[in-house]
Amino acid sequence: MWTYLFSFLLLRRLRLAKPIRCALAVFLIGILIVVLIYTMSLFLNLEERTSPYHADARISCCNVSDASAISAR
Repeated sequence: MWTYLFSFLLLRRLRLAKPIRCALAVFLIGILIVVLIYTMSLFLNLEERTSPYHADARISCCNVSDASAISAR
């Protein structure tokens, strides 16, 4: 079973020529790297948006020294 699994992971079970197996392996590793980078950026963006210190475009009490200045505008 392990022999079959390793030969499948090394693309030998597909019975393709060695240059095609190498190109396919590089392509699959590239896709894996792209997916990991995209997932990392997605989680970092999600973490930034859920942070309590996320800066909104609207006026908030954190941006004004006293709350009475908001109603004066």
